[in-house]
Amino acid sequence: MKDTDVSAANTTPLVSVVISAYNRPDYLQSAIASVLSQTFGDYEIIVVDDCSPVSLETVLQDIAFPVRYHRLAQNSGANKARNEGVRLAQGCYVAFLDDDDAWLPRKLEWQLPQVQEATACIGGYEYMDTHQPFVKPIQQVSEKMLKRGNPYCGMSGLICEREWLLQHPFDEALSNGQDWDIFVRLAQQAPLRYVARPLFLYRRGSHESITTKVKKLGLADMEKRLGAVRKHRHWLGESNYRLRVAQILLGYIGSRKNPAQFVWAALRQGGAVATGRVLWEKFGNFIRRGGRVATH
Repeated sequence: MKDTDVSAANTTPLVSVVISAYNRPDYLQSAIASVLSQTFGDYEIIVVDDCSPVSLETVLQDIAFPVRYHRLAQNSGANKARNEGVRLAQGCYVAFLDDDDAWLPRKLEWQLPQVQEATACIGGYEYMDTHQPFVKPIQQVSEKMLKRGNPYCGMSGLICEREWLLQHPFDEALSNGQDWDIFVRLAQQAPLRYVARPLFLYRRGSHESITTKVKKLGLADMEKRLGAVRKHRHWLGESNYRLRVAQILLGYIGSRKNPAQFVWAALRQGGAVATGRVLWEKFGNFIRRGGRVATH
């Protein structure tokens, strides 16, 4: 592992910004710029490079602000990168940013009052390509709400007490569902506050995003994506567990080359009731879109 402290800050920041990065120097530059545009200024920036084949250090050379750079010895996944960032952090709170997203300027300003009264806070976002907002009219996310999944935000919307994260690190065994897993564990122990405003820009469509990759996965790989749901099976309860299994296996079913295989897997693992419910909801959405298959 390699650490480069591009500056030496003498004071302890209130917030540590952890940017998990891999192989996208242009996106990383944009992500860092969005942090530097924050209206709240008491933060440090830590970039954790998940062993990228291309150099990311060159992005930092022309940035006047002190940036701490840490490179993992081998490609280990986003959760390992986030845990390393938490370990290196000096702030009381840790705010996460994926390298292909960008914060809106008042993100930290709006979240800090909330997280200072609780343990963690998330919020809404905008799609980067259309600026369409995705915001829920709520002030808090409960355990009950999370039993239907995570329709709230990804990791770029989370700020949390560092001490909690040190005691409850990201599950490095999970290849997906990391955001839902950490939100569930947070909601089980403390209020998970929600800022009903767009806090960041979520990039989609123009790059090989997670969504694009999921559409191409075969059935065996899709079943591996059930790890977070299986982990929380007892907490979910059998009905919610079966529904979540069906939702994951039938995700993007309209884009599959062999949809019957996925439907059969959902029937075997989720049951007829859950599978039928998910397919009916997808059919209704298809009709409301005027017969167009969902692209995201």
